[in-house]
Amino acid sequence: MMLRPKNWIVWVVGALLAAMPQFASAQRSDASEVDSAIERLWSADKEQARAAKEQLVDLGMVSVQPVTSLLSTISADGQKRHFARGKEREGAMAWARHEAGADDSDERWRFEITYRLMAYTCEILGRLGAVESVPALIEVVEAELPYLYWNGFLKETPALRALEMIGKPAAPYIASWMVQAAEEELRVRMQIGPSHWTLVRSQFMEHRAALLLISIGDDSVLPVLRTLLDKTQYPNASGHAKYAIGMIERGEKPGRPAGLGPFD
Repeated sequence: MMLRPKNWIVWVVGALLAAMPQFASAQRSDASEVDSAIERLWSADKEQARAAKEQLVDLGMVSVQPVTSLLSTISADGQKRHFARGKEREGAMAWARHEAGADDSDERWRFEITYRLMAYTCEILGRLGAVESVPALIEVVEAELPYLYWNGFLKETPALRALEMIGKPAAPYIASWMVQAAEEELRVRMQIGPSHWTLVRSQFMEHRAALLLISIGDDSVLPVLRTLLDKTQYPNASGHAKYAIGMIERGEKPGRPAGLGPFD
């Protein structure tokens, strides 16, 4: 049967309108599954929490915004402790006993799940290649610094591993982050002085960004890195930029990767 032009338009519009309720219903169903899985990330049962993590990965990109929001909230909480659902009282009491010197056991860690939540949300975003979450992941790394300098090395963290997993799509954001840190270094040196403690933060960020860019190995960021080579302007960042440029051009990786620690 041949459809006349006007009839064809009517038929297409009708088909689209008929499909819209099913599409909207599927979206609501996925969103409901995401909410349920995120709630189970808080479970005291490690296997249930791990299964929820895998479900969020399987649900795909619909998980990205809610998982990113959870990650940002936990990171913004700073040193606040997060306990498993239904175990808040037991967890708080165990920590109170420990802080009062009445309990030196590891009981306090049974229901404290802050690290697990951070690790699982970062893993989900990394495995999904969630480039839209890169700014939030960088903010998490910024919040971690400079407390991650330990035994002469920067610690490997889930947020760094997620950025590495996202890979080349994350590289422009990381390069921009390094430039911002270098500009902060310049501002502090000019306004406050070259030995001010606030320089530590920008120097850590420059170091971290350089290692991430080397691990990712995207040569599209080389022009950006070359803008930081002026040692008189960027005494610290220029060294990191020079090192990163050489490693990327040679296709080498850092001897100690920026973030290959386990998520669990």
